[in-house]
Amino acid sequence: MEPATLARFGLMESERRRVAPALPMRVVAGIAAGVLVLLAGELLGPTPPVSSLAAGAVVAVAVALLPRLAWLAAAAALLVWLGSNDEVGTAVVIGVAIAPTPLLLMWGGTLWSLPALAPALGAIGLAPAYAALAALAPTPWRRAGLGAAGYFWLVGAEVLTGNTLLYGPANGVHARATWHDSFSGAVEHAVVPTLTSAVLLPAVVFAAFSAALPLLVRGRPLAIELILGGAWAVGFVVALEAMGRLMDGAAARGAVLGPLVGLAVAIVELRAAPRALTESP
Repeated sequence: MEPATLARFGLMESERRRVAPALPMRVVAGIAAGVLVLLAGELLGPTPPVSSLAAGAVVAVAVALLPRLAWLAAAAALLVWLGSNDEVGTAVVIGVAIAPTPLLLMWGGTLWSLPALAPALGAIGLAPAYAALAALAPTPWRRAGLGAAGYFWLVGAEVLTGNTLLYGPANGVHARATWHDSFSGAVEHAVVPTLTSAVLLPAVVFAAFSAALPLLVRGRPLAIELILGGAWAVGFVVALEAMGRLMDGAAARGAVLGPLVGLAVAIVELRAAPRALTESP
């Protein structure tokens, strides 16, 4: 087919390269959103009005078709469901934790559920590895936004569970049992202590190191990449420890192993495909 014909039908090679990965990413985005809805229905307390599995399946299909709109609708429905079932405090904390995601990843709708990997990794002591996974996003701004969003989800999960996934809840945060059913209680005993502490500062560290990694690991000889990647990991460890000192000496869980595991995965992925994550609207 002649170039003029390709151009007329919008099928130039550059466009085809952008469109080709769109379907797989939409499928991944849908599955991720569906799993999150399933887990929310099973773990957050109230008995859902419909099967959690059915709700997750519907959300998965909807997000795959309309990533941004369906994700926002599903998030709103989740918060309304919680708020109408004596979990208004829980809804407040979840809302605050996930609200930055659409802003940080404005047009990257297929990426909006991926920050859930941060608390998932935190549960096994590897929260810092998330920054290396966020580094697989295609542009520096996307990498930084994904890194920061994941950290906010991580902090929200710590507040909800009371567990230490990285640094642990901020001083002054009460157990969920004391505020789960109260808007004012959640604000006073969960949101305000978190927002007024230094616990959110590491979001900048996650954003910076997520954005920086592909600048060092980008198809160079493996020995050079190991050296530069090692420098990245060491810098990340130092930064995490420095942030801990700002939070009354809190130790970062997985501060050493997390960056190393994440770096190993990132080197493999970035060498195989320099832009591993490709977005669609």
